[in-house]
Amino acid sequence: MKTKLVLLSVALPVLLVAGCGTAKNAATTGSTKTTTNSAKKKTTEPKKTAVKMGQWATAGKLTFKVNSMKYESKLPESSMGAPSANGGKWLILNVSIKNKDSKTRTIDTTMFKLFKGKTSYNASSEADIFINKNSSFFLKQLNSGLSAKGNIAFNVPKKETYQLQVGSGMFESTTKMIELKK
Repeated sequence: MKTKLVLLSVALPVLLVAGCGTAKNAATTGSTKTTTNSAKKKTTEPKKTAVKMGQWATAGKLTFKVNSMKYESKLPESSMGAPSANGGKWLILNVSIKNKDSKTRTIDTTMFKLFKGKTSYNASSEADIFINKNSSFFLKQLNSGLSAKGNIAFNVPKKETYQLQVGSGMFESTTKMIELKK
């Protein structure tokens, strides 16, 4: 009798642990099948369509418009200490921004990124002070309902057709693409 009791007290926990493991594996297997099946489903996400240069693009509570673009091999002569184009070109964009938020927004050159396929180019914060005589996009405070206009420079290898990605603000992730074609 004592032997049966010892055997039962040893066997019962072993069976419980084994049973729990089987249930866990079954749940995992079912879950894996579900994941596999759902992974096979084709999801159709809307493609991000780019607006054309001269049109307003909305990213979050800010709207952007590229008014003009030009390529320069160097920044203005009067700009002593201006950064070099490093054998490339300066793509200078004249941009308008409207703040449609109910609060003040901080505008900065880091909100702009240029793309050619998968290659990206950051705006030059160093060139900002040389191409904007009266104003700058460096940490500019833009009050609710107001607009700002200024230039943004990108150092690029050559004249190409690029896309400009505009962002909804510092520390925010909403973006919109603008096709840069004359």
